[in-house]
Amino acid sequence: MTLNLDKIDDQQLLKNTEALVKQERSITIFLLAHLDEIESRRLYAELGHSSLFSYCIKKLGYSESEAYLRIAVMRLSRSLPEIKEWISTGDITISNVVITIQSIKRQEKISGENLALEEKRALLAAVSKKSTRAAKQLLEAIEDKKRADQQAKSAPPLSLLMPPAADELTPYTTTTTATTITTTSELIFSGVSGGNSGNSGSCGSGAPAADEILPPWSKAVLLYKVEVSSAVLEKMATLKNLAGNYSDCELLELALQKTIESYTKPSVNQHRQNHTLTPSPQNNHSRYIPQSVRQEVRARAKDRCEYISPITGERCEEVHNLEFDHCQPFAGGGENNVTNLRLYCRTHNLLVAKNTLGKEKMDQYWHVKN
Repeated sequence: MTLNLDKIDDQQLLKNTEALVKQERSITIFLLAHLDEIESRRLYAELGHSSLFSYCIKKLGYSESEAYLRIAVMRLSRSLPEIKEWISTGDITISNVVITIQSIKRQEKISGENLALEEKRALLAAVSKKSTRAAKQLLEAIEDKKRADQQAKSAPPLSLLMPPAADELTPYTTTTTATTITTTSELIFSGVSGGNSGNSGSCGSGAPAADEILPPWSKAVLLYKVEVSSAVLEKMATLKNLAGNYSDCELLELALQKTIESYTKPSVNQHRQNHTLTPSPQNNHSRYIPQSVRQEVRARAKDRCEYISPITGERCEEVHNLEFDHCQPFAGGGENNVTNLRLYCRTHNLLVAKNTLGKEKMDQYWHVKN
């Protein structure tokens, strides 16, 4: 299409440009609303795409960055719909919304907590009517302050970091050995080494518990924090019931020792090298899919989703998060053989299940991102 703009006078050219900018903003809002509805209905799946992102790139022709910008803004607008109004009036640009979203993720990582909607709204208001460079500088300053505040909260008290004066250390003489401990290092390590203990609060020898031996400033050396799941806590409770009156520290040491022994015993290693697993006979009434069948299905699919859109005739290109799906549902008597199994991505596995079992039943497994 050829535009003959050379015949338009200067004032009309400027006026037309301003009108086009307003139209562009309005179109952007309409586009975000359409993308929102497409993702809500999962229409991209029926066209053979595993995600809205893939649809925007392969069907709409956006670049990766263009698709990311629009999808990120659209999803945030679900919880903060006023973003659309700000974009339409020109108070904030899509680029500034996106860098704010990225900053929100970094701040949540720093604090370990999700930001409230009011905090997100305040950040967006702070970068409105600012250039991208100025907005980045402002958000970086906010992140630096939050990082410093978080470090100040997590830092131990200064009193725990300062070593005591020499006259504050009290030598300790152990009753289980003939050694007299007179140095700080010997004092620390004597409380955490050795054999069995009758004290459930320590992991050491027959000497007093670590809390009784160690000065307050040295306890930070022994503190070891780790996040565990509820399943691990249940296993610890089970082990404690089986093993008897042991402390958590002693149980951990016992479990680690058993694990080390299982890897270092020659007989165990030799057994692992010589032992060959015998495949279980195929049982079509079990959900178990034999390894040989899995390998054959994957080879046929070339480790790619096998879904073909009935609308476009295009095959899905997803190669991640692939799952085995039964052509004839397992609940309906479908067998675990090569001809009845196909390799689908998560999106298309859920799509087929929705078409088979109904939308209401499957919606609980298929969530729209915010």
